[in-house]
Amino acid sequence: MVARLGVPSIRGGKLKNQYVGDIGDYTKLGMLRAIENAGFSLGINWYLTPEDDRTDGRHIEYLFKQYDTPDTTLHNILKKIVTNDLRQVEELENRQLFNNAIYYNKVLDFSNCSDKGHFRDMWHKQAVALLKSQDIIFLDPDNGLEVSSYKPYSINGNKFTTYQERRTTSEQEQV
Repeated sequence: MVARLGVPSIRGGKLKNQYVGDIGDYTKLGMLRAIENAGFSLGINWYLTPEDDRTDGRHIEYLFKQYDTPDTTLHNILKKIVTNDLRQVEELENRQLFNNAIYYNKVLDFSNCSDKGHFRDMWHKQAVALLKSQDIIFLDPDNGLEVSSYKPYSINGNKFTTYQERRTTSEQEQV
């Protein structure tokens, strides 16, 4: 039996639609493709958050330089997404980067919610329910694990996975 994993994002592998295709995505998606090629099914919770005015997704120069890349298929797909201005999570899902992955892509946006705690808890329960059949569940928050300077239900708290979310993701038994 495969152990259940709730894996926080590689630092810099942020996921907002505006970041799709940056160097963090190449690294993260390449690692996930290698894991899948080893025979594991993947559940990916993008921890997708609303767009903002930041420019963090601009690290795409790697796509336009000659490198001896270990995954040319991934490199070429990301280059097409970026050059055609299709920087959306849906494009990553639709390009068949994985053979046996399930995605949770509901935006974690509680900026207009009266009960942020309830909204976030329900968001997380839906994600776990959808992804629980997979061998490995990859959590991809913008900034990694929670920190004391941002409360989970604050406006920017959605950029982090909580220790509780990681724990409940990891505790799911494989079906």
